[in-house]
Amino acid sequence: MRTAHRLYKGAAPVFAVICLMLTMSNNALAQNFSNFVLPPVTPEIKVLPAPQPKSVAYIAYDATNYSNSQNQQKDLSEASSQPVLQKPAKLMANGDYVVNISPDGHYYLAGSINGFPVNFMVDTGAEHCTVDASMAKNLGIRAGMSISVDTASGRTTAGSASGNAVTLPNVSFTNAHVMVMEGLRTALLGSEVLNKLNISYGQGVMTISKVAMR
Repeated sequence: MRTAHRLYKGAAPVFAVICLMLTMSNNALAQNFSNFVLPPVTPEIKVLPAPQPKSVAYIAYDATNYSNSQNQQKDLSEASSQPVLQKPAKLMANGDYVVNISPDGHYYLAGSINGFPVNFMVDTGAEHCTVDASMAKNLGIRAGMSISVDTASGRTTAGSASGNAVTLPNVSFTNAHVMVMEGLRTALLGSEVLNKLNISYGQGVMTISKVAMR
């Protein structure tokens, strides 16, 4: 018992020293951690320069000379996304049909031949309604009598078919002649029908007054 007591008494100072050293060590670690600063984060992804806009080519369809504009690319870009809206033709309450002139200087009428939709261009120089040969089958035209006709490009051969029904927004005609030609860009509304209409013109507007069905 005495030996054990002596050992215990001798170990006490050593234990106290160890506790003191641990306390000092913890204080030092706490101080080091309090002064610790994270290093700045360096991004691994490189920032690439913004791509330069590519030059875009445009095709102009109106009569504007865009090459004379100060900002040609901008003007063409706006023109390609901002169409000019035309005033639509209108059937009035009294039966008159009002058509506004188109930018090309012509009047166009939506109608039909033998029930098939056709967009006519008014042409007082054409004797009959005239259509391209590619339309004949859709229009129900089975055959036409071969004749020679004079055009702006010279004399050519056309087919003449009779007994056709021509319908406009406010009037219809039966037993109308239709000429069939090659290479025609648009259907023509000729004088055979136009002479049967009451038409008046004024300030870029064509008015077709209502007439009796024929």
